Amino acid sequence: MRTLFIITTAALLFGACKSKKKISDNTPRSFDSASFVSTPIGSDSLLRKKWDYFSGRLALDYVSEDQDLSGNISLRMKRDSIIWFSASASIGIQVAKGIITKDSVKILDLYEKKYITYGIKELGETFGVSIGLREMQNMILANPIFDSLVYQHDNKSGGWFGVENPLTNVIFSKLFAPADSSFLTQKGSMRQLRVNYSGSKSAGSYAVPLNMVIFANSDSKSVRMNLEFTTASDAVIPSYPFTVPPDYERVK
Repeated sequence: MRTLFIITTAALLFGACKSKKKISDNTPRSFDSASFVSTPIGSDSLLRKKWDYFSGRLALDYVSEDQDLSGNISLRMKRDSIIWFSASASIGIQVAKGIITKDSVKILDLYEKKYITYGIKELGETFGVSIGLREMQNMILANPIFDSLVYQHDNKSGGWFGVENPLTNVIFSKLFAPADSSFLTQKGSMRQLRVNYSGSKSAGSYAVPLNMVIFANSDSKSVRMNLEFTTASDAVIPSYPFTVPPDYERVK
């Protein structure tokens, strides 16, 4: 939880935790937008949550072919502006802190006293589809990935689809209800990001999923993450503390 930034944080922090795992239920599904048969309607029935701020805490279990780890993520978000997070190991020790803006990603490894920084597109390209800050926020809150688009209904699959080349987002949802699942595919590749949502957790003026199961497929890597929101709030967030200490080494 992306999102993908959680994947990157987990890989950075727990790279020494090796145990071979089989990723189940992670077969990429093919959605070809050119083959969709859409119904001629003027608007879709997908639920769009209105929000400005979000903060919460998530319990995380992460599995890839070569890693198995768990921990907790504290999250702060301002719409279309920033994602701030800190990560703690399962024993409660804070091990990382990060910040994502529209242009860049910065992550501090508090244990090794190192940091990484790179462009926003590299985050998605590392493990899954190439998405930006706004798309990550929408995925976390179970909003349509492209929330400004009118999604069309696909009679064959029963899903709703929106296309912003090279990406296609297919959402399965009951009428005017939170999404059950969301698929994001990248044209011309097997890249795919899939999120299954269940349950509900009140954040105040809106609700977020209680549980998320995220599957990410890139050209060379597959991961699965189970996330559970333990707290959620829509309160105004006054600060996003993040500085790179002068004695930290930059890792390329």
